[in-house]
Amino acid sequence: MSFYRNFTDKDDILRYYIDTETSKWLENSEFNYLTAESKQTYVIFLLTHLYQYRNVIDLMMRDGRMYLLEAEFDKRFHVVLADVSDPWHIAFTIGGFYKLFCYWAETGYEKTPQEIAEYVK
Repeated sequence: MSFYRNFTDKDDILRYYIDTETSKWLENSEFNYLTAESKQTYVIFLLTHLYQYRNVIDLMMRDGRMYLLEAEFDKRFHVVLADVSDPWHIAFTIGGFYKLFCYWAETGYEKTPQEIAEYVK
């Protein structure tokens, strides 16, 4: 009964799961997008983390629920980029990382995070 009091639908459950896992990851991280030694290092860091959740992400793609992960990208990157005054930079950064990840997932994670990081140079 308490389960249904806390969550109204599947999206609520997934939002909670994504938020919780992202919070744990960020709390244990040494750096973020702005403090990473390079964008390539951050790409490897981000993709390595997301790869651990590929089973859930693959189900979200199959069920058309990737908008939940996109919302998490938006929320988390806006916090990190709060001091960046250029909205074009923010949009490009969030969209770039999100779409890069989505394409990697859609293509079956064929390349390694290191190979993908080479594209960011």
